[in-house]
Amino acid sequence: MRIRWLLPALVAVALPLAGCGAGQGVPAGAPASGPSAAVSSPASAGASPVSAGAASVSAGAAPVKGLAFSMPQQLTPSDNGKRFAVKAGGRFTVALGTAAWTVQVADQSVLSRVPNIMVVRGAQGVYEAHKVGTTTLSAAASGSTPFKVTIEVLT
Repeated sequence: MRIRWLLPALVAVALPLAGCGAGQGVPAGAPASGPSAAVSSPASAGASPVSAGAASVSAGAAPVKGLAFSMPQQLTPSDNGKRFAVKAGGRFTVALGTAAWTVQVADQSVLSRVPNIMVVRGAQGVYEAHKVGTTTLSAAASGSTPFKVTIEVLT
């Protein structure tokens, strides 16, 4: 199905042109280094179209010393219970699957969903870090394991 990859491809091209992290990432296959290096994308490892489109919209993900996990380009069910760090202004996608997930952020002044961004099927939205602080992002769906992560926003 050719249409299945078209939307993620358009999102991957359009968002950097709109200023959503242009110049902050690292091309697929390039070594990540420096404070603004992006964490490698599942899209470069032959991930599904949902992963490929969702991973393309992030910016500001970088390794942070002292924390167990740096912010991935997208949060998936395998990230449940983990703690992440992201730079202020950084974006990531929540992609928990096709169930009817209800996502909540405890402190929306620290982190919130970016409005008016269409995401691919199986993704719940693009989220942006606003200011230094710590908050939790939780999600629930009928018949699914509840999801909760802690997000620390750094300068």
